[in-house]
Amino acid sequence: MERRQGPGIEKPKRKKRPRDDDRLRRLKKANDDQPWQDENFFIIVGYTDWGFPYGITWEEQEQMNNDASLFCYGAAGRHHRRLSGSAPKFTEEPMPFPIEEKFVVAVASSALFNLEASDKVFKEKGEEEYRQYQHAHEEEVLHTGVAFPLIKRLLMINGNDPDDQPVEAVLLSRNDPDTGLRVFKSIQHYGLPITRAAFVAGRNPFTYMDAFNASLFLSADPDDVRSAIRMGLPAAQVFPTGFVDDDREQELRIAFDFDGIIADDSAEGIYQAQGMQGFHESERVKAAEALPPGPLFRFFSELARLQRREWDKKKRDPDYSPRVRIAIVTARNAPAHERVVTTLRTAGIRVDDAFSSAASRRRAC
Repeated sequence: MERRQGPGIEKPKRKKRPRDDDRLRRLKKANDDQPWQDENFFIIVGYTDWGFPYGITWEEQEQMNNDASLFCYGAAGRHHRRLSGSAPKFTEEPMPFPIEEKFVVAVASSALFNLEASDKVFKEKGEEEYRQYQHAHEEEVLHTGVAFPLIKRLLMINGNDPDDQPVEAVLLSRNDPDTGLRVFKSIQHYGLPITRAAFVAGRNPFTYMDAFNASLFLSADPDDVRSAIRMGLPAAQVFPTGFVDDDREQELRIAFDFDGIIADDSAEGIYQAQGMQGFHESERVKAAEALPPGPLFRFFSELARLQRREWDKKKRDPDYSPRVRIAIVTARNAPAHERVVTTLRTAGIRVDDAFSSAASRRRAC
């Protein structure tokens, strides 16, 4: 089947890119005269380091045409509402920090806020009663959800200047725009600088992660997390906690497991098959060989890039306190620890803290 092409739209030419310290820089922000559509993409959100566009394809748009409730807010620095039988309508907004250069986390509305009461209405009484319930409670502010403290702490890294806002949080919701209005009113109440969202009326919202350049999808629903992982998307479940976040503390501290998270689980497979002795022997032989990346490696590396940016700010301003601290918690001990260092060095990543719990092997989730 031939792909449709918008009238008068030409395929963007690939840009030549300068070299800096033998590394390719990211593409500069797209100029206003660059096309936002071509024969492959209905909406071009951005470009990869090699000049290839990415965004919402024509096939995805055809699916969107069958669902009049789909609403994407803020894609490519614009507001986009699909109007039945019409072309997309855009209003330009200044976007000093392109989203393809940001550290982006996608979060489910049910993780950002506590939606248990409304979800119960939907499950027990159906969609129409749910819609009426949301309308009746539209002005009632939702209570914060399990992911709220993390998202708030991430967004606190942003400065006041438009060119000092490297972090973006994108809201993904199974609601439609009508029933989801309460969520955005609650976002405004808490003062969260969240301006991008996708409301997809019951469908899987995490399929739009790539369009928003998100490196991780956070949800409180284990089924959604598993579905995202089966699609090859990085996702994590956020669990309830009794910890009370201190708003006066601005540092974000994140700890990662190593095997099966940052790196793949090939070394863990050797441990399961050959035991501790075989595992240590294999790791000793391969100590200078980096492990392949794991499912959250991109999120980890993007966070490390954000951390380097914080260090650079410290160099320019000795009074500035970096707000990102990264730790690794692993069951590895000597001599297996050496391969962890090798893997991180190969990726150009430095962590602040490392903790070994060698007395007990980690349990796979």
